[in-house]
Amino acid sequence: MTRRRALELVLVVVSTITTGTRWFAGGLWAGSPATGTAPTATSGGPPISGAELGALVAFAEVLVDARLLSNDTRRELTDHLIDSARGDAEQRALYVATARLLDRLAGRSFAALTVAERVALVDRQRLNVRPLTADESAGAIPDETRDVRTRVVPDLISACWRSPGGWDAVGYAAFPGRCGDLARYTRPEPDGR
Repeated sequence: MTRRRALELVLVVVSTITTGTRWFAGGLWAGSPATGTAPTATSGGPPISGAELGALVAFAEVLVDARLLSNDTRRELTDHLIDSARGDAEQRALYVATARLLDRLAGRSFAALTVAERVALVDRQRLNVRPLTADESAGAIPDETRDVRTRVVPDLISACWRSPGGWDAVGYAAFPGRCGDLARYTRPEPDGR
């Protein structure tokens, strides 16, 4: 057996184990926020609804680059939100409160706004400003707004930049931990590396 074939088999086994583990843990979802269908829950309390996920992803788009996220980044962010909400009831409550705040401030579905309208709303409400002023720290803003700015915003930004799309945006050819070129590992590296 060649090294290449052995590596391919190892990757297949790891992929199968990972997919199987997520399947049995309830990590695979029947729906997605893009289609508007609600995912089904299997553990960890009620899931975040499709509309709430849509609002959070739309909010992340404004925070990260004021444009639509790539499919890879959207998928990674959605997985992060679902996993975090399932594993932590307090985090789930923060996500739900954030989605409701965004929809209330928009006067309709925040995700249905154009990117420009979302950017204007977030700027106007200062939801993208992380450091709190002395007045804001002393209670001049509602707790839900403070939580969005200090807890949800950093979480969304971090999740986006940890995704393959985030790494690609800064010029990396392959996301760390993922094989960029399987054939590269079957031959010696050139002297220049």
